[in-house]
Amino acid sequence: MTINPPLYVGIFLVAVLSLVLLLVNRRRLQVERFFPEIMKVPILKRLLAS
Repeated sequence: MTINPPLYVGIFLVAVLSLVLLLVNRRRLQVERFFPEIMKVPILKRLLAS
């Protein structure tokens, strides 16, 4: 069985689930170690700092 939501709903769901996965796994990903330039962006620093 498949679900066919409108495009904007699908994009929103993918964005939310991606953000949740990123937040849950941010320590394991060690973004600040491999991509230190990302930490210069305040919003990303707040989201990705472990």
